Amino acid sequence: MRAWIVASLLALAPAVFAQSDPINRAGQFPQFRDLSGLPGGGFGVTPEGLPSIRGALALSTPIGFSLGNGIFDIAFASRSYDNSPQFINTGTAGRRRSDGTGQGLIGVQTPLGLFTAGYELISSKLDQTYNAQLQLPLAWKKAGISLGCQNVTNRPEAAGDHVAGEDGMSRSFYAAGTYEVADGDYLTLGVGNVRFKGVFGSACAMITPQVKGMLEYDTISWNTGVAWSLGRLGDFQNTETTLFFGYVGMHRATVSVSFAF
Repeated sequence: MRAWIVASLLALAPAVFAQSDPINRAGQFPQFRDLSGLPGGGFGVTPEGLPSIRGALALSTPIGFSLGNGIFDIAFASRSYDNSPQFINTGTAGRRRSDGTGQGLIGVQTPLGLFTAGYELISSKLDQTYNAQLQLPLAWKKAGISLGCQNVTNRPEAAGDHVAGEDGMSRSFYAAGTYEVADGDYLTLGVGNVRFKGVFGSACAMITPQVKGMLEYDTISWNTGVAWSLGRLGDFQNTETTLFFGYVGMHRATVSVSFAF
């Protein structure tokens, strides 16, 4: 019954919450909304920091869990300019029909808790940003709290250095807490500044043993999607490949693939 409820809500969400605000303009942080460049961005992370579809998952917002020591993630995303799945550009620059983001993450155990360093390639002009997140060393089995910063070096925030209005402050600090309300189902609530203009949150739940649904509010828009675990990378332990399909702003189709190991 829970799976049918989640699937129905995800199917209805684009119609209910559809928004018409343009995304490729100043203050909308378009590239940070394809992938967060943070733990849980397009793939699941357990309270212990392991990659798993049964972990907490979001799209463009932080979660309360950081990656475990020595865990890596590499992911790529493409977002269509509308609700059609047009993820590959074949025309000239003036006829681009999609945009993309790449991310790389690594987890490290520190005396202060699990720390994740993140890297994002956010435009065809090779704009790059660096992110950091620390999960506090609290002895909680089903919950976690993390503190972090997106775009530590404060590079202009999205879609190229020469986009009008894109040269302002974009370094964003945040705190996020995640709690497992049922096996594989999580709620996250957080607060931040700049990119995260106040209170954000997300919810994710298992639909099948390999599929998870997600709904989030990133303070700019509602986003939704479904993640599908494609299984382990070969014979390696604690690895997972995740395919994610959803909507940014509830009407811009996005797809990503994540390799966590």
